[in-house]
Amino acid sequence: MADDPFDRRWLGASIPIEHWHFHRRLLARYGLVLAPGEFARMMKDIRSRRALLVETRPRNRCVFSVRLGATGERIFVVMVGLRLVTALKPSAKLRRLRSERLALREPRSDGGVVLNARATIGAALALTVALTVTGALAAPGRAKPASEDAPSPALKQRIAALALKQVDFGSVSLLPVRFAGSRLAGPIEDGGRTLYCVSSRMSGRSFDKPERPKAVMRYAADRLEVIDDDEVCTGHRSQPFPELDALGNAR
Repeated sequence: MADDPFDRRWLGASIPIEHWHFHRRLLARYGLVLAPGEFARMMKDIRSRRALLVETRPRNRCVFSVRLGATGERIFVVMVGLRLVTALKPSAKLRRLRSERLALREPRSDGGVVLNARATIGAALALTVALTVTGALAAPGRAKPASEDAPSPALKQRIAALALKQVDFGSVSLLPVRFAGSRLAGPIEDGGRTLYCVSSRMSGRSFDKPERPKAVMRYAADRLEVIDDDEVCTGHRSQPFPELDALGNAR
């Protein structure tokens, strides 16, 4: 397969469009392509508690460590309820948290694992919620941002232009693409960073459902840059972003 860029295990198989984002992140961050059926086995491991809950995060997000059966490699994934959001980079922090969680687990007779008595009540409760909630919990109501917090029209144009330079948004597509229903979330304050999240529905490269490209941008000192942190956008309210539709469809 080294001489052939196409993975022949996928001959005659397909990936649902809502999972494309995860598979792209998995390839970019781990260099991995799942075998057909491996995604379903991974989700089964999470639901059956074979996967390790590594960390709980705000807005009902949980990070799991999952071992892939075909390669034996472990990856970190983010779940919102029982919806898979993305694959995370294998950072030193996540590896350390995984080691700490492993020390709190005991094997079960059926091959699963359970938290032992040293586990914290919070971790056990988070695991129960992650495995029983069927969707993301509604975020608490928040007041609408003040008008001075909203991006200016000029900044929106810059955000749209930068998004359209990304490969996921069809910048190098040989086929004409069109955009509809674009959304913009932000400004989002995250650890001292000011972020904007862009998403859209792009048609033209696929023959069935539109693609759903996403981009995260950091804004500092009047400069915009795309960053690799798509998980931060989960749970934030977004607004229509017609500027991207207009700019993208005018190309």
